Amino acid sequence: MNKKILHIIGRSSYDGTCIFAYRLSISLPQYDFFYLFKHKGRAEEEIQRSNKNIFNLDTSDNKNKIAIWIKAIVFFARNRFDIIHYHSGGVVLLLISVFFRKGAKVIYHIHCGNMNCDPMKKKLSFIERVLYHFINSKIFKISVADHVTEFYKKNVGVSDKLITIKNSVPFEFQKKNIVSRKIGYIGQISSYKGFDEIVNLAQLSEPKFEILVKGDNYYKASYFENKNIHFFDPSLRICEFFDTIDMFLFPSRSQYEGTPLVILEAIAHDVAVICCKTKATQEILGDYPLFVDSFSTDVLVNTINHFYSAEFNRGKLSEIHREIHNKYSFFKMKKEIIKLYEK
Repeated sequence: MNKKILHIIGRSSYDGTCIFAYRLSISLPQYDFFYLFKHKGRAEEEIQRSNKNIFNLDTSDNKNKIAIWIKAIVFFARNRFDIIHYHSGGVVLLLISVFFRKGAKVIYHIHCGNMNCDPMKKKLSFIERVLYHFINSKIFKISVADHVTEFYKKNVGVSDKLITIKNSVPFEFQKKNIVSRKIGYIGQISSYKGFDEIVNLAQLSEPKFEILVKGDNYYKASYFENKNIHFFDPSLRICEFFDTIDMFLFPSRSQYEGTPLVILEAIAHDVAVICCKTKATQEILGDYPLFVDSFSTDVLVNTINHFYSAEFNRGKLSEIHREIHNKYSFFKMKKEIIKLYEK
């Protein structure tokens, strides 16, 4: 009988954490996977086509935390799993998972640089630190990046159950040979992801390039009206999007970034990345030639023009992408997670 593995995820959205858990589960058919979402999101219908074992703690617009926690307790009282693979959802939900696990192994997959995935927080609160200390020895921890590991050690402590397994994407490297003069952004369409700066770039009166955007719109207002920016609905299929663009914009400078999947996706498709140096981006990209000091319009235009100029060596950049892609092996990541599942 296959082991029953429960993925606990904050929202059934097109965000990186949810996409990572989905890709991992469909790549491991030897296990029976279930999804428990804290909140229902836009990606649920598409995810459900390949896995019917989906449960939601909250489907309303009113986020009642206590009601969600009670529903979680009831859910664990009614169900039993061999492994609880916890990706996000708050430290209290993690605590509930530990208390009501019925003998299941609990794996806390730490995707965020600040652990709580709150874009407004740079450090853990006192209560969060106490709770993490309390369950530190009771759970296995997977850190997605070296800087995430250091954050955990600094804020919670050293643990022999903490390992680093770097995120990766299930795509073969594809060298790009055609220039389309299209620039893209894929991910959350939100201010705390830095999307306002992309809008500023699109407002140039005579751009020499198009900006394509694919993702969930987190703004309360409707899509931005601009002839130079084109929006596409989010979906699990992203290869066609990356095949269309030459450059990928990553404006986020948030402290909570762990290992952004979108950067690894761009690299796998040999798409140039424009981003600022942060712990997350520098750990992936190293000494990358297209880092920028800011996402101001002038800086972006100069960098984009430099990329498209005759003196820029796009062949060398392609080799850099191949080296990075080889370093972040999806096969190796799966192997290490299976080892933890079977431990």
